[in-house]
Amino acid sequence: PAEIAGRLRTGESNIADHFEDATVIFADVVGFGKITARMKAYEIVGCLNQLFSEFDRLAEDVAVEKIKTIGDNYMAVAGVPRPRPGHARTAAKLALDMIAATARLQPRLPVPFSIRVGLHSGPVMAGVIGTRKFAYDVWGDTVNIAARIEAASQPNRVLISAATAKMLGGDFKMDGPHKIDNKEQRELEGFFISLL
Repeated sequence: PAEIAGRLRTGESNIADHFEDATVIFADVVGFGKITARMKAYEIVGCLNQLFSEFDRLAEDVAVEKIKTIGDNYMAVAGVPRPRPGHARTAAKLALDMIAATARLQPRLPVPFSIRVGLHSGPVMAGVIGTRKFAYDVWGDTVNIAARIEAASQPNRVLISAATAKMLGGDFKMDGPHKIDNKEQRELEGFFISLL
């Protein structure tokens, strides 16, 4: 982000800011390994580039910070690097827009595929560490839970945590709660959302 780059230019290093409340978004291509097994490298990169470029545009339109892509996984956060009210609502709407964008792109892709999306809201640390290949990143339990929620989601659906659901109020239709299995054996509940 521009303000973080400015802080680095003025000599600040090991930037780490605490945000009391943000919403982490993970999106993942369902069955990516199987889908791409018989594709050429340039086709795989072309597909992901089309998809993630569209996600970038959608995120930028609503001022949500893209954090990174890891393979076929896309990560963004609403509520950093500036705190903002309504971050959960913005993230939920963006997540549904990402599902719709993936459906719109299908005719242009060599192989049809779907995504699943997961969201969780809570405190995060955000910043830049290291001395090479600077990247703005986020850390904390909220990020880990968001990843678990995404893994439990279903093709072409958005699953949100109970914490995120509480922040949305009545703006979305919710299906749940659903129990989410996770490695840590903690009680996690999720809700599938759609527009009213």
